[in-house]
Amino acid sequence: MATNGSRSVTVTKWDTLKFSWNRTGFSTDKNESYISWKMELISTAYGAISTSASTAWSVTVNGKSHSGSVSVAIGNNATKTLASGTETIPHNNDGTKTFSYSFSQTFNITFSGAWIGAKSGSGSDTLDTIPRAATLTKAPDFNDETTNLTVEFNNPGNFDLQFKLEAGGDAALVVRDKPTKASPYTFVLTEAEKKKLRQKCTKNSLTVRFTVATYINGTISKWSWLDKTMTLINAMPTLSPTANDVNPTTVALTGDNSKAIKYHSNIEVSAGAQTKKEATVSALSITCGSSKITNASGTFIGADSGKIVFGVTDSRGNSASQTVNLQMVEYIPLTCSIAHNKPDALGNMTVACSGLFFNGSFGTAENELTVQYRYVETGLAMPETWNDMQITKSGNSYYASADFTISNFNRNIAYSFEVKAADKLESATGSAVGIKSLPVFHWSESDFAFEVPVKIQGSPITDFVVEQGTTGIWTYRKWNSGVAECWGTISGTTAINTLWYQSTLYVSENVFYTLYPTALFIVQPKLQATLQITNDSGSASWLYAENTKELPSGYTLLNSTGAFRIARPTQATSAAYNLNWYAMGRWK
Repeated sequence: MATNGSRSVTVTKWDTLKFSWNRTGFSTDKNESYISWKMELISTAYGAISTSASTAWSVTVNGKSHSGSVSVAIGNNATKTLASGTETIPHNNDGTKTFSYSFSQTFNITFSGAWIGAKSGSGSDTLDTIPRAATLTKAPDFNDETTNLTVEFNNPGNFDLQFKLEAGGDAALVVRDKPTKASPYTFVLTEAEKKKLRQKCTKNSLTVRFTVATYINGTISKWSWLDKTMTLINAMPTLSPTANDVNPTTVALTGDNSKAIKYHSNIEVSAGAQTKKEATVSALSITCGSSKITNASGTFIGADSGKIVFGVTDSRGNSASQTVNLQMVEYIPLTCSIAHNKPDALGNMTVACSGLFFNGSFGTAENELTVQYRYVETGLAMPETWNDMQITKSGNSYYASADFTISNFNRNIAYSFEVKAADKLESATGSAVGIKSLPVFHWSESDFAFEVPVKIQGSPITDFVVEQGTTGIWTYRKWNSGVAECWGTISGTTAINTLWYQSTLYVSENVFYTLYPTALFIVQPKLQATLQITNDSGSASWLYAENTKELPSGYTLLNSTGAFRIARPTQATSAAYNLNWYAMGRWK
């Protein structure tokens, strides 16, 4: 491409005929260039031509011819313009143009003994392209709720234009045809067009291409574009969760379906998940304790927690979560373990069992515990009738027993016993099969025992020791009546120098506790604890009971003395002590 050009032909050894052109301007609107041209004769040191005649010349530029006559006389080392002119050259629709030209000059002279008639030449050149298509120069980043989007552009040809928004592979998402020729232009997006843009978003932003195309001779060509970013706002998913107990049994006990009873309530849940801005639900989760639902709704059967966590993730990766906390009654599953007792030689039997239960209120109703027993000769069917047992409760533990004489007792027959515990929600059973009575008396190398009432000189023996021994610090006895007792002493020295909270008393840093002989008691025994101070340092001291939280793991008031400290009104650095324990309870 060029704005000037030339062609030359040889006339003589010393003379040249030259055609040259130069673009003097152009019109964008008219799509045309303006050139000037000239044909010249150029001589060197020996190129002088002497003639008085005028001879013909002709020039054709882009198909337009010019002609005339002129004298070709010229001196040495000279340049003579033989012909000149101007031309308007229309360009192609796309602004390009290659044009041709030819030129001719008649000489009709003899030069250095040679005849020279007419000399001619031709050529073609490509003009610089005239800008025709519009180009975008500015477009905005925007959010999905923006209505007006203004672009700026150049339209040098003042052509009709087509404006578009392209995204997500859709080249005709938003189209505006021939809205204006002059910059700027504002897209006024409809809600339907905003929706189409949001539908293309796989994340929280989208690359949107602003384009402008130019109509040239009625045909769209020469696209120009700028890529910008649309950002989604207010696009997070939301949750409107609900959770209610739908078990009529537990609702009747609590009086409120927004409360739950552990292990028994059936909690119906709904996430109420909503996505925004044309997103879809990608994942849902509802978690209750150890259970999980991956649907929008469902029911947790026998829920083990009142904390319910709802979560949703949309197709763009946006997540939301929300927690609903139902008031949960901490129900304790009912257990029942039978004691493997035997009838005595006369058929007197103590049937007993123990276990755990929920000792509290559900809301509108208190939990109620019943414990019953029945028995039969082994091998026969159990009777339909149950018999009540006496219950002793301690916190969430219970012990139940019943004393009776077996009907039509035969000590040679084995008996089967069954116990049943029931509360407002559950029942549990325990059984002992093939139990025979104790003999009238029995002995071994170390003992002799009666299993029937014994009298001495007509007076009944009301009770007697059936087992005794020592273990650790303890001496213990088990009595035939079921009474168990143990006693023991721990000794040592301790500092009493810790100021008691908000008091003028001082207490020992040490906490005193001791395990009873293993499995000696089946219910919490009564305890007597006495303190002896054996030196002057700890005089005027006494014991006080500590909170059970001071006990090590595994220590309870059933299997240990509990926790104690020594207190006194002044400090003592080394108080010597004997701590005497005596406990009495039941072993059966």
